[in-house]
Amino acid sequence: MVSLLVAVPLVSLPMAARYYLMQGDRFLQQQQISQAIEAYSTAIRFQANFATVYLRLGKALQKNQQFQEALIAYDKAFLINPRLNVEPELAKDLNRLGVALSKENDLLDAITAYQRAVSVDPLLIEAQNNLGEALLSQEEWQEASQVFAQIIQFDPENAAAYTNLGNAFFQGEQWSQASEAYEKALELKPQNATILDRYAQALVKLERFQIAENIYLKAITLAPNRGDLYNGLGEVLYQQQKIPEAIAAYQQALRLGPKKAVIYKNLCYARHTQRQYEEALKLCRQARALDPSEGGAKFYIQEVERTLAIYKNPQLLKMPERIPSRQRDPLIALKRSIVKIIVKTHSYRGIGTGWLVKREGKKGWIVTNRHVITNSEQKEEENSHIEVEFYSQPLAGEVRRRKAAKIWQKTAPNDGLDLAVLEVSNIPQDIQPLSLSGEPPPIASKITVIGNPITGDDWSVALGAVQSTTDQALFLSVSLAPGNSGGPVLNSNEQVIGVVVKAGLFCPQPAVNTPMNLSLNKLGCGVAFPMPLVQARLKNWGL
Repeated sequence: MVSLLVAVPLVSLPMAARYYLMQGDRFLQQQQISQAIEAYSTAIRFQANFATVYLRLGKALQKNQQFQEALIAYDKAFLINPRLNVEPELAKDLNRLGVALSKENDLLDAITAYQRAVSVDPLLIEAQNNLGEALLSQEEWQEASQVFAQIIQFDPENAAAYTNLGNAFFQGEQWSQASEAYEKALELKPQNATILDRYAQALVKLERFQIAENIYLKAITLAPNRGDLYNGLGEVLYQQQKIPEAIAAYQQALRLGPKKAVIYKNLCYARHTQRQYEEALKLCRQARALDPSEGGAKFYIQEVERTLAIYKNPQLLKMPERIPSRQRDPLIALKRSIVKIIVKTHSYRGIGTGWLVKREGKKGWIVTNRHVITNSEQKEEENSHIEVEFYSQPLAGEVRRRKAAKIWQKTAPNDGLDLAVLEVSNIPQDIQPLSLSGEPPPIASKITVIGNPITGDDWSVALGAVQSTTDQALFLSVSLAPGNSGGPVLNSNEQVIGVVVKAGLFCPQPAVNTPMNLSLNKLGCGVAFPMPLVQARLKNWGL
């Protein structure tokens, strides 16, 4: 391409930089974007610390849809001069840049752009709101709530900000604060069915079922064609043991939303309560067909099919386990040491993963997460029933071996280390503790995670790599899902290097985006506690 830049006379470097800055401004005004970028880049070569040029370069790159490069240019301007006298439209430009980056699913850079926009103009509510919503999408509940609280300071009549504040508190499991925020939103918009729905969901978490029922009834009068409202009504009726009324609400929800897996699952549970087991199984199978990740339906199907099989043939529990050879399954020793955890309480049904860390005779101790064996408030419920299931390959109509487990130790609900240990008696003789590694894993080293994700088969094997590490967490580029929680992260030597605690959407942004980092990020992200952290707590507990 032939350059359209005009040669500059022999002058000082700062003067030359200003000359090309003016050229760039002229090109930008004439919508000659490529020439403007070239002029601004030339100005920077003459004066590398010219903050204003970086601002204009960022604007030109943004117009050219080079969004990451634009953000880098803007950041460079503020790095050179944090007190830069900015142009009136800069905050709006930065907000638009954040929107463009969000559309490209580059949420971390979008958050940076929104933060820049807010720092330039804190009163730009649109940028504040976009920042809060982006933080919500990244599960940064506390930071998001702070943003929405700031919006409310500037605009106390902003019902959307109160609603989003409630959403942030809700996702952060701060039910009372969420309820209060939704109440404020309803004071401003009392006829909004969506806010009423969110308020009712918070009330359910607070076990204020009768009030939640009344709120759902009001929402339904405002939006009678919303199946999700009837589903919510059914859930609060079910919690109050008003089963026929709950079934009627679920059936209306299905008429309005016939392809919603969660409604089939809820109706499945209600039919089970009425002891209509075959109908319940049919409904839960429909839920799984619509959404294979519907964990509640998967749990119910597996448990009912197991119960019916044992009821028809009690001798199943006395049959020897069908354990494949190492030649047939090279991972058989690992799979035997990794268990499926089944938890049943009055208010909670769920599955997770654990692994044998120690055995003495027939007694063993199994590591898992605290949240696997407790309720939504991370508390142990009375009369909870916990079992562990051991890997084998039963034929159709047969079942795997299980043993009762009890909680031996668990961290406190407010402890950041989400850890628990179960004690199990009469463990099969062949099952041995897994080997541990106290060494930090190298970045990009290969890993294997074996667990029981709700989206896949039990004892699924997921392969990935270590994306980054801190003293408190391992960030893993590997495909995980709920149900993997508590499972071991294994290195290439089949040693445990971490305990899975969370399946996430994105790993933290590395300082430098290398081809390796970019390829790892495509797998998604899981989070695990590193073994030195886990081992220190196990040692305190006497393991």
